[in-house]
Amino acid sequence: MCSGVGESIPIIRRFILFLILFFAFVPFTQAGALLPSGPSLESEVTDGGVAPDFRLPDPQGKTVTLSGLRGKVVLLTFWASWCPPCRQEMPSMNRLYSTLGGEEFEILGINIEGNPPAALRFVDNFELVFPVLLDAEKKVQQQYGVFNIPQSFLIDKSGKIVLKFVGLHDWMSDKNLQMVQTLIRKP
Repeated sequence: MCSGVGESIPIIRRFILFLILFFAFVPFTQAGALLPSGPSLESEVTDGGVAPDFRLPDPQGKTVTLSGLRGKVVLLTFWASWCPPCRQEMPSMNRLYSTLGGEEFEILGINIEGNPPAALRFVDNFELVFPVLLDAEKKVQQQYGVFNIPQSFLIDKSGKIVLKFVGLHDWMSDKNLQMVQTLIRKP
């Protein structure tokens, strides 16, 4: 009799451990459901659709709007200082801006981590030359349906999203450089 009770204790412990792990990880598999409701990527932010307008501050407190850049090709990129692929991508994005930035092309780097001092250290360390905006409340991140970073949106002069890029990209590759230059040349 005693051996039966002793054998059931490890089974009970394993079952309890299973329940703990199950309830600990289930919310992470449904992370999208945990975010406040807002436009979904499928219904609002799609290739060919109009890029949603927004207002965000830069580190100095100046407000920037996407609609204020109509007439320019815009590369909108979402990033955080703790993101290794973001750290890898920034040098090529910086070179792209140094090469093409100006009257017809703009890059807006939207920091989503909610830690302005960390964002500013990152900007200084990487000597970023393009404008950086702070989305501390993650409203624009939600508006664009961004769940993975880096994530970028290439927007044409009329404000339409041409392409969405998820993950690390070499912005100075021939393909990407030619794509941006083609959009700049279009009226």
